Amino acid sequence: MGRPKTVYRGRRKYNWLITLVLFVLAVMLIGIFWLFSYMQQFVVYEKDGLSLVLPYMRADGSPFAPNTDDPGDDFERPLVDAEIVVDEAGFDDMDLPVGENLTAMRARYVPATAVTAAQLTYLATGLEAENQDAMVLQLKTSDGHLSYYSGVGLTDSYSVNGTEDIRKAVEQMKEQGIYLVAELATLMDDAMALRNSPLALKDSNGQVITDSGGSWLDPYNRGTRQYITDIMTELAGMGFDEVLLTGIAHPRTEDIVYSQEMTSSPSIASSVSTFAMRMCEAAHELGLKCSVLCQTAELRLGSSGEIGQDPELLFSLFDRVYLFTDQEHISSDTGALSGVQGADGAERIVPITIGWTPARSSYAVQ
Repeated sequence: MGRPKTVYRGRRKYNWLITLVLFVLAVMLIGIFWLFSYMQQFVVYEKDGLSLVLPYMRADGSPFAPNTDDPGDDFERPLVDAEIVVDEAGFDDMDLPVGENLTAMRARYVPATAVTAAQLTYLATGLEAENQDAMVLQLKTSDGHLSYYSGVGLTDSYSVNGTEDIRKAVEQMKEQGIYLVAELATLMDDAMALRNSPLALKDSNGQVITDSGGSWLDPYNRGTRQYITDIMTELAGMGFDEVLLTGIAHPRTEDIVYSQEMTSSPSIASSVSTFAMRMCEAAHELGLKCSVLCQTAELRLGSSGEIGQDPELLFSLFDRVYLFTDQEHISSDTGALSGVQGADGAERIVPITIGWTPARSSYAVQ
């Protein structure tokens, strides 16, 4: 007798089909991955977004027409293995209406502690007797707090809003023809940097950068720029003519991690001027003159460049340059700026003094 079969082998009718499908899928995945990698060299990065430019296409996206006169032309185009580099911004081609239509300004400087509706009304009545025609109001200090009641949302969210409603007083001053300047602290902002961490300038350990002047905001953070722009928008709506920006500078430290990723670390001048340019653009779009406070101590030491306040750069971006000075140093202080600006721009240099009036066409007296 034959040996009985003890093992049953089932039919493998569809095994070959499953194997074929898996093989085809694997080939397709490999092909897609290769095509994705290969096509990246034809991606063009432009300010308006990304586009795909193949070797046989024109700049407008249309295909090259065959050259029937040259049968040997196979339409090969050289490929370039380029590295994308985010370079520092250039400021030579800026088209800002800087310093245009300025007149001499004889102003009363009002510190934050004196910004009340009653005090502003009182000071406005005495301007004519003092031969003054303008007021500079300190509305946001470097500690981050506002001296007036603002409708900008972040001011309430982080408890930096003021309580004094000055809208009626501002309206009355405008009816009197008084030129109004709003002083705003920008990158140096203690409260916002410490309470709203995403806006703060930080070091490599994630700590908020703080020095003897206070804590700093990140000049490359969109939220920082938007916060200041929102306040400027509100003030333009109230009737202010000009904004005086303080804290347009850079802390003296190299251990900084900006919120914006760049292929190389920007210079101090580039960091400050990039932020300053954005603020000036926003102010001019709102119909505001945009000015800056020069750090007097650094100007006297000749070290303004160390904090990103090169005088030539300031005059190329801002309508006016203000600075605190005294009777002993006013001649040398304003002379240092005049040497950059030239004698024809006296209205663009505004010394701020305490208790005495300088013999100049433009000034602000506290």
